[in-house]
Amino acid sequence: MSPSTSPAVRTPRILIVGVDWLGDALFMTPVFRALRRRWPDAFLAVSTASRNLPVLARCSYLDEVIPYDEAPFLLSLHTQAGLSAKFRSLNFDTAVFLHRSFTRALAAALAGIPRRAGFKNFKRDWLLTELLDRPKESLHRIDQYLSILQNMGVPVVGREPELTLLEEDRAEWMRAAARSGWDLTGSDERRQYVALHPGGNWDLKRWPIERFADLARRASARGWRVAVCGSAHEAHLGQAIEAAAPGGRVVSFCGKTEFGGLAGLLAGARLVISNDSGPLHVAAALGTPAVGLFGPTLPQRTGPVTRSRVKMIHKDFGCELPCTFKACNNRVCLDYLSIDEAARAADEVLGEQLFT
Repeated sequence: MSPSTSPAVRTPRILIVGVDWLGDALFMTPVFRALRRRWPDAFLAVSTASRNLPVLARCSYLDEVIPYDEAPFLLSLHTQAGLSAKFRSLNFDTAVFLHRSFTRALAAALAGIPRRAGFKNFKRDWLLTELLDRPKESLHRIDQYLSILQNMGVPVVGREPELTLLEEDRAEWMRAAARSGWDLTGSDERRQYVALHPGGNWDLKRWPIERFADLARRASARGWRVAVCGSAHEAHLGQAIEAAAPGGRVVSFCGKTEFGGLAGLLAGARLVISNDSGPLHVAAALGTPAVGLFGPTLPQRTGPVTRSRVKMIHKDFGCELPCTFKACNNRVCLDYLSIDEAARAADEVLGEQLFT
């Protein structure tokens, strides 16, 4: 499969229908990179959830990001019509589906995009022109996405996700730090801090908050600053960690920055300790050393792919994984991951004895 062209379309115009979570958005960047290397003059656009706009706005391989938030079919007919019109106006010749979205497949078909390729999914197969066998579930998510390039004759150009840090991101983080009483200017020693991310998409992905608090107390006692990061919805987690280590060296920045400030925070940290969630992947993409805490998800499928120093901790108790239960009576996967295990992993990545 390769993009179809005609005299009216001198270079490929490719739409990637993307996935909708922040980590997955980063996992798509190797696909964008490979397509751009193969067709330097192509017009490349991605359709994804609006929450991914900040991260993909920092991807140099894309010409446009088209936001679309999935909603029940009958409740989103007007929005779908607008999406189809947008697709039509951009004159795409090829649509590549990394997402199983029915609504965006319908919008692409109604827009008259001549070549529409994606993995087999009986609900929307009739809307695509080329059906591809689904890759093995055991593959890392990045490799699943990259497998579609084989059908396009596009060489893979590395597996590592990319994220460009802007100068304004650093500036936003410095302003947020100053508002909270931190002066990060001056000597390297004054700028040293570790970052903790205690949040996650659902409760089972979250290591117990009191254990994050214990790590914060240990780092603070050794003279380090600790920045707790997360969304406004996770502010209560940050406040709990901050309250457990009074004195001003542990500060919650949950909800106090936009994405740029979060990226600046993660890029400047000596180490990031995080549950399996978006900030872990942002840190890895920025090259920051990190420790990932995995419970119901599998690091070999959704862990960071990076050349930086990263260690992932996962305890296997024989459960069927990945697990998508919203509640669990046992919670052994993360409850049995001890503070000392996380501390040893953090010291190993950091290269010094800070937490043990």
